[in-house]
Amino acid sequence: MRASALYYAYGHTPVLSGIDLEIPPGRVTAIAGTNGAGKTTLVEILAGVRIPDSGVVDRRATVVLVVQRPHVPDELPLTAGDVVALGAQSPAARQQRGQGRRARTAAVAAALDRVGASELCPIPFADLSGGQRQRVLIAQGLAVGARILLLDEPAAGLDADSRARTREILAEEARRGVAVACVTHDRDDLESADRVLWIEDGAARLGVNG
Repeated sequence: MRASALYYAYGHTPVLSGIDLEIPPGRVTAIAGTNGAGKTTLVEILAGVRIPDSGVVDRRATVVLVVQRPHVPDELPLTAGDVVALGAQSPAARQQRGQGRRARTAAVAAALDRVGASELCPIPFADLSGGQRQRVLIAQGLAVGARILLLDEPAAGLDADSRARTREILAEEARRGVAVACVTHDRDDLESADRVLWIEDGAARLGVNG
């Protein structure tokens, strides 16, 4: 994934000012910066859910965005398994795994198992804690099987063990050749990432770990 000359403003206040970047396959890129720096805006533009005022994003592969606050109304009678199944039933997932129910069921079970949330499958999503919801949303993203995985604060609401497991999962996805980028404030996330993209004053500055 590449982006060039990205510009975005809220009203007359610029947030992103001519950003050029690359999210390479096989690497975990952490996106960091102060609150209000434009990190979430950037990943939303990269995912295609927000349109930049100017600039170009070249994706060349299926993209999935794991959000911190899901657009899943509490009144919908969805279980955690149903939420993950939304990812397994996406066009990208069906293209990779086929359209059979058995393949979808296996994908849901595998994704929940990877995040340590198999026991949550039958529980209504509305009844889950913030941390449990976050694990289910990560599982939903994994179930898509996309080649570009974007995450907005994936560690939000997770305990230390779950945060460590999430870092392991992102590293595993990178080893499979997936391009991974996550917005984070977590120091361990920043230290474990292959690259850190710092967003400050509308510009991007790249740092490389190791």
